[in-house]
Amino acid sequence: MHPGSKYMRLTLKLIGLLAIVLALGILGLVVRYTFFRPEVLPLASTYAARIVCSNHFIGGRDVETIRRDDLVALGHPAFNYMKIEVDAVNQRVNASLFGVFAERRAQYVEGRGCVNVFKGKVIDRPATSPPPPTKPDALWPDGEKAQLSDDARLRTAISDPTLLGPGFRALVVVHDGRIVGETYGQGFGPATPLQGWSMTKIVNAALVGMAIGDGKLSLDRKNLFPQWAGDARANLGRRSDGDVRRLAMERR
Repeated sequence: MHPGSKYMRLTLKLIGLLAIVLALGILGLVVRYTFFRPEVLPLASTYAARIVCSNHFIGGRDVETIRRDDLVALGHPAFNYMKIEVDAVNQRVNASLFGVFAERRAQYVEGRGCVNVFKGKVIDRPATSPPPPTKPDALWPDGEKAQLSDDARLRTAISDPTLLGPGFRALVVVHDGRIVGETYGQGFGPATPLQGWSMTKIVNAALVGMAIGDGKLSLDRKNLFPQWAGDARANLGRRSDGDVRRLAMERR
């Protein structure tokens, strides 16, 4: 027998063994996340479709960069095997595990941004009003210009990679209604739209608190919106005096 034939058969056996191990590993992964944690895959694919849609069609970022920095970087193994399909013409994104399991879709809608698609349809909701135009040569918030501070300590702090941390994207410091410091990560800038995440809740909570302080809102008000009248939502937001006192004590 020719020695080369012997080595060839050995190589083919090793390749076959590796293929079997890989197939079993993939099968095990599918079984784990499909049967033992059935809620994980739909959540992961819904999240992936929505994140890619927003960052690509609104933020203008590259799809592979989004996959690497916004999905795989989260550390959940499902995102490593998520197939992302981008329809540039119809501005929508499909995401599914291995291109087969738990497929979910997100769609860009003018005036609303990217929204999740349920049962093949986008929930019909009114579009939001566009923000008022700004004056490019005016200082923020009326325009785009920043009034940067000469404070060396501030400049050092907002440019320190250790303080900014991994995955840094943008840091803007506002003082007395003006931007006094700003710095941006690679691929990001003042005009790059970013998702607010929990920052949105903080800003909204501050605005609600200011409105309550100005007497424009009240903690005991009900029937907040006309479309909520006549059902259980009519009482949302209403609190008794006892509730308000209890919440105040809890925050002390």
